[in-house]
Amino acid sequence: MFRSKTRSWPAKGLTLAILVASLGFSASAHASDAGPGSIHNIYIMENGVVLFHLTGARTALPACGTYFPSRWAFDSTTPAGQAKLSFLLTAYTSQKPIAIHGTAACPHWTDTETVSHFMTAD
Repeated sequence: MFRSKTRSWPAKGLTLAILVASLGFSASAHASDAGPGSIHNIYIMENGVVLFHLTGARTALPACGTYFPSRWAFDSTTPAGQAKLSFLLTAYTSQKPIAIHGTAACPHWTDTETVSHFMTAD
């Protein structure tokens, strides 16, 4: 009688589900959260990247973002980035505290974590 040396389908499916779940958690597990805090030192670079600092506590810095732990970045050349810039400048002008969730990556500025999303924290 011939026996297959491969795993049965339920075992393969379970292994795949665990792998996919672990990949999904690995990026978000190292993303930073910051705030609530005040915005200061806003820089708009010639390539459209916006850099800014936020006062307040921050958690789980990614390895790429440890040099400037209070600094964040995003690309303002996209429609989403333009919305973020509008939000950032409005919060700054009105002195509203904000909270931030990062992406755990530094694609826009190599030593600064990119903003996933932020919100007012009042």
